Amino acid sequence: MAIFCGYIMATVLSLFILFRVVHGFAFGLTTVSGNTVVTEIVPQDRLGEGLGYYGLANTLAMCMGPLFGLFMHRHFSYTILFVCTIVFCLLGLIIATRVRIPQRMKPKESHFSFNNLFLPNGIWAALSLLLASVPYGMTTAYIAVYAEEISMPGNSGLFFTFMAMGLGVSRLLAGKWVDKGKIVFLILTGLSFVSVSFLALFSIRYLIAYSPSLAFYIYIGIALIQGISFGMLHPAFNTLFVRLAPNEKRGAATSTYLTSWDLGIGIGIYIGGAIAQMYGGFYLSYLFGGCSAISAILIFAVFYKTIFKKHHLTGHS
Repeated sequence: MAIFCGYIMATVLSLFILFRVVHGFAFGLTTVSGNTVVTEIVPQDRLGEGLGYYGLANTLAMCMGPLFGLFMHRHFSYTILFVCTIVFCLLGLIIATRVRIPQRMKPKESHFSFNNLFLPNGIWAALSLLLASVPYGMTTAYIAVYAEEISMPGNSGLFFTFMAMGLGVSRLLAGKWVDKGKIVFLILTGLSFVSVSFLALFSIRYLIAYSPSLAFYIYIGIALIQGISFGMLHPAFNTLFVRLAPNEKRGAATSTYLTSWDLGIGIGIYIGGAIAQMYGGFYLSYLFGGCSAISAILIFAVFYKTIFKKHHLTGHS
């Protein structure tokens, strides 16, 4: 909330960038701690469902934020826009004070180590999630550019609308499936849908020359499938990492989950742009994204027995 006050006062670009860096740091603290709080207050037999609701709230915020932001940008000044964000932050702060977190035993003091920040026993799951988030980063950054590149007819912005619809519906349903022990099924199914959708996104450039209208409907369908796919993966992977960790390391579990996801998105944005620039088109970037998702399937399929059975977890298909 204080950082948004700083945006109003920033008069030079360097100061604005400084506030942006601090904003990213604060946002990282909020996402990790907020996710961990959910795992503390939700009953363990409904953990997947609770994480699904929490993820849905994030999804709706990420959809409504740009929508309202663009509207205000067209009709009001930046000062009014930032004042509104401060009001939203204040409301969030007030609501956060109403959250009651159950007390737990104070963990033993430990020295700073990699094990306290990351779950070593979740390395294969983390790598699988990272590879799955690489194509997601390409979508968020370049899908509009790709649509323009292949002369996609219609409103290309509908991609995010249908993707958000798929995310919202699947996260609610997937959370309940997670609580029924369907973690392996959800992860492998979600990864399969992701790989197919990105291979279809690669192939759509060849279809558009023959039937532009059909290509547009497939384009929208791909958005819906990607939303459903990632909506399945989020609560499943999130719950998996939480169950891999003892109670005193749930923060590390959440950090592992979010770091893998964010790192994959960053890699996807970088590699997607580099491939398009070097080889002359984003269609090859999405081909790479599909291959990355297939690699995620293979890694999880090969090591899921190690992930689950070694740690006495259930992951029925």
